[in-house]
Amino acid sequence: MAVMQQLPDLSCLIQQLNPAHLFCSSTNLSLAVFFFFLFFDETAALLYLNKVRNRVGLKDIEEAYPEIKGNKELLRWCIQKERMVEFGLEAKRHYDACRWMIAKDEYPGTPWTLHLTATNYEDSYQRVNNELRISTYVFQDKDYLYPIGAAQLAEMTNMTQNYGF
Repeated sequence: MAVMQQLPDLSCLIQQLNPAHLFCSSTNLSLAVFFFFLFFDETAALLYLNKVRNRVGLKDIEEAYPEIKGNKELLRWCIQKERMVEFGLEAKRHYDACRWMIAKDEYPGTPWTLHLTATNYEDSYQRVNNELRISTYVFQDKDYLYPIGAAQLAEMTNMTQNYGF
């Protein structure tokens, strides 16, 4: 009979872990998007965007970008950038780009990544295309939607297939 290794006691670590911190950035960024894109409420969007930034020790967005007050395009860009950075490894960028209808600009054909081997913070936000080997892909209008399954189309006779499929 094999002897099982005893797992270390992690109860003290689990007690210190606050689950609210795991969802804090997601909730606050969702609220920033909600208030900006649905109600065009700049004050509320800035409040929730700053909560995400302050959680990790960054200064308020108004200090980093003083011209953001009253500049809806810059605020939109900052919210999109913050989501890109915050959820960088969670595969949300593609869906954000499709939702905001910016995917054609984001996927121009030559794949890129942020500068992963940068030696300083400023250079880490540069787009480079020589660090990862990814095949070239051209985003098309039909890629904003998914094809509807044949079974669903057969059930709903008034429905037609999405454009391009």
